[in-house]
Amino acid sequence: MDSAVWGLLGTVVGALSSIATTWLTALSMSRREQDKLREDRFERARAFQRQTLIELQDAIHDAMRLASRAFIEDDKAARAGKEWGRNMLSDDVDEGLRVAQRRVAILSDRVAHDDLRASVKSLMQVNTQVALARSKGEAESAMAQATSGAPSVLEHIGILLRQNY
Repeated sequence: MDSAVWGLLGTVVGALSSIATTWLTALSMSRREQDKLREDRFERARAFQRQTLIELQDAIHDAMRLASRAFIEDDKAARAGKEWGRNMLSDDVDEGLRVAQRRVAILSDRVAHDDLRASVKSLMQVNTQVALARSKGEAESAMAQATSGAPSVLEHIGILLRQNY
């Protein structure tokens, strides 16, 4: 073979190796970029869960506090001779309880953990029964269930928060 063929062969091999090197470099950069995007997305999801869990803690506390206030208002009305659960709650308690329970429902739907969502839903069902009770006994029973169930739900939220830091 003459030198022209060797020159052409060398050029082709050089071009192919340059193309291969460029392709491998681009592939490596693309993978690193995808890993970075995946990591950023994961961190945003963790930050979203942290914020949601913090807000959920506050919303649960608000709902529990307002259910207690509803109990107190019903108790005062019953002592004044009215039938339990038939009196109108004050506007701030009635609206506050509705907003707090709505907020808990919205926030719990955003939580990534199925078991926590189920626990919160169960707690809020019992908490709602405090204001809907038709007797003092029903209200006291619901209040006892809510106050005994809340610490474990709040502890579960705390555990999940610590896992997301």
